[in-house]
Amino acid sequence: SPTQERQHNRHNTQETRDTTHKTDKRHTTSQSITMSKPVFSDVNPAPGGPTSSLSWSKGTFFVATSWDGKARCWEVGMVDAVRFSTVPKCEIAFPCPLLCSVWDINTNAAVFLGDADNAVSRWDLASQSKQQIGAHSAPVKSVLFWEAQNIVISGSWDKTVKFWDTRSPNPVHTINTNFSVHAMDYRQKMLLAASPDKKYMAFDLSNTSSNPLYFQEKFLQYQLRTVSVFPDGNGFGVGSIEGRASINVASEFTAPVTGTNKMSFAFKCHRLGTASSERAYPVNDISWHPNGTFFTAGGDGNLFFWDKDAKQQLGSIEVPNRYNSASMPNPIVAAKYSYDGGAIAIATSYDWFKGEDFASQYQYNDIFITKTPAIAVPHKKK
Repeated sequence: SPTQERQHNRHNTQETRDTTHKTDKRHTTSQSITMSKPVFSDVNPAPGGPTSSLSWSKGTFFVATSWDGKARCWEVGMVDAVRFSTVPKCEIAFPCPLLCSVWDINTNAAVFLGDADNAVSRWDLASQSKQQIGAHSAPVKSVLFWEAQNIVISGSWDKTVKFWDTRSPNPVHTINTNFSVHAMDYRQKMLLAASPDKKYMAFDLSNTSSNPLYFQEKFLQYQLRTVSVFPDGNGFGVGSIEGRASINVASEFTAPVTGTNKMSFAFKCHRLGTASSERAYPVNDISWHPNGTFFTAGGDGNLFFWDKDAKQQLGSIEVPNRYNSASMPNPIVAAKYSYDGGAIAIATSYDWFKGEDFASQYQYNDIFITKTPAIAVPHKKK
């Protein structure tokens, strides 16, 4: 398991510390915004290995998967106006690392899991049983649930995206992506898959007989860590290892990046240091609030909240740092809004941004729940 994790991160990361960057003229307005200190509620028991994914149900449950081969489920409640209670409900163990998860939000009774042994499985929470529903020829890096069709979609390093009806052992549809699928997401009718070297495939779920659209990242220079489709399905955000993110609008996927009216752009984030010499940290996750704002989660231990339409930073919060060192921030490896947007689950673990030699120094694997700050979800002008 540790060997598989090292191989995974050698393939998909690049060291980015102590990097000096020129001013980026395309980034959003970023400023220091004072916010009330957030309250973080610990989720116990903590995972036995680095967290690989977080997934919320449509209600008050969430699941975390980790490199120790376990999926764990908690029920979340409120203690008071800002503190949460988390009650462990169940867990299940696999003989290999689990890489991804997604709830069956039609029933809230099952979670679909992708693992390093190339399998897609259904975990029934009531019976505590697991059933393999699909297979790839390489590890499964992403699973999604297409609720309109009751279909599970899996993306793998075997360069395929497969669609599964849980009643059949064979995929109902397969897309050959021509690249290793490192990240994947969907909203509305847009399915998006991405490679570490910033190749993208967009697929129209409203017309599964159509051909996918392939295109290349325009803004970011280095490997990506995450992609997240807009709630309205009209574009997506990308986070990379270079302390930058990009916003990509569907109408401009294949258009030249020119003119003052373009809506796609890139911006700096998750950087520490001075203007002349700053340290860039990976953008490990992006999550959208139902109202259309979003946050980026970084290896610097911060969540930054953004309004893409105003191209403006709304504020930020920093997770607790158990290392008690400014030179060792607590990396956020996964973070997700709850289904209604009222809470945020945050997982911290080593994200390999310093490489294998530093892995032994980052021994904590924590999960926190915090209330969504008011500044993160401003009222939109009508």
